[in-house]
Amino acid sequence: MPLLRRVFFMLTAAVTAALVLESQAFAGEAELVLPDLDQVAFFGNIDGRSLLMLGLVAPVSQNANAPPTGPSTHASCAKIHEPSAGALGTGPP
Repeated sequence: MPLLRRVFFMLTAAVTAALVLESQAFAGEAELVLPDLDQVAFFGNIDGRSLLMLGLVAPVSQNANAPPTGPSTHASCAKIHEPSAGALGTGPP
């Protein structure tokens, strides 16, 4: 029985905390307070603005360095994306 009491207590505490902190948990983006990115340092000496710009550039550079695809890849993609004969009533069933 002590295990059941502990579980009940933990569940009650979690529900109570959720109800008490409800106003803070559902804050919108307008209430977010961001620090000045020039004054915050990450990983020792990288300022926040540089880290943000690096995060914007990294996905673009990854796509630019992607290896070219071969004919089998193009054929597979065409096969996947071609409409099937009975799809959406475009052909005979």
